Amino acid sequence: LFDQDMVGDPSYGQKMNDLVFESGVRVLTKDFNANTVTFYLKGNKRRINWLMDRLQANYTNADIRVEKMAMVSAIGSDMKVPGLLKSAASALSDAGVNILSVHQAMRQVDMMFIVADQDYAAAVKALHTGLIENNSDWEAVQSA
Repeated sequence: LFDQDMVGDPSYGQKMNDLVFESGVRVLTKDFNANTVTFYLKGNKRRINWLMDRLQANYTNADIRVEKMAMVSAIGSDMKVPGLLKSAASALSDAGVNILSVHQAMRQVDMMFIVADQDYAAAVKALHTGLIENNSDWEAVQSA
């Protein structure tokens, strides 16, 4: 949802959050900046359409769109490894997968990449190959 009117209005998103909650869709992650809010959602088409109708009715001046995408993640217990995010992004890039969005929280127990729906299988393979199969630490564990 893009809307120039939301700049500087801290209450702008409350109704939006309420509508997302009411829709019954699952929020995977959310990004926002001065004039854009992006929800990454999992839900069936009926619930997504319900939400889109309500958002359009409540935010008449906003540019609202929905796209089908895929999320791939690397998950661990302590991923505070310098260069790990770079390695993951490079693995995806080397496989020809365009990263549409990336999310990593400060706790660094996971990193999520949003990619085109048709790139899902290639992205999963690229992350596994780049972070597990081609990791020198993994080779030491395999030979032990």
